[in-house]
Amino acid sequence: MDEYLPRIQAMLPGLVIQSTRLITVGAHNNAVMVQSPDGNWVFRFAKNDAGRAALGRELCVLDSLKGRSPVDVPVPLIREPDAIAYRMLAGEHLTYWALAALDEPARQRIAGQLGTFLRELHNTPPGLPLPDNTGMDLTGMFRGIQDQVQQELYPC
Repeated sequence: MDEYLPRIQAMLPGLVIQSTRLITVGAHNNAVMVQSPDGNWVFRFAKNDAGRAALGRELCVLDSLKGRSPVDVPVPLIREPDAIAYRMLAGEHLTYWALAALDEPARQRIAGQLGTFLRELHNTPPGLPLPDNTGMDLTGMFRGIQDQVQQELYPC
């Protein structure tokens, strides 16, 4: 966390930080959740070059969805080559456990919202600036992930 706090203060001078939580489980970035009197913030920092590229693609998609999504999506207010920041969206995390605790009508309502969101995402008109993933070596990426899993689960 020591490396991120000065960066956060530089990105958003005057931000009063009440509490922070570091999340490091992301494949491409680390996130710092900041609670502040003026609202909660998410600061995401790329872990490496692949993380910087992923943030760039994500920004492109978020920009294309602005004003078109039936559900709230993050609106990055701070954009740097290796970091972004946005106000945290209202609501609760949609985890397996949260979903399992809901009754069937609520689950169906959420499924409908997600379906509408995905339909809008896939119906984005041609010409909007979406990232080109055609040059990505997905086979190599997944092979690398498979190798890592093999090494972790079967070290012998």
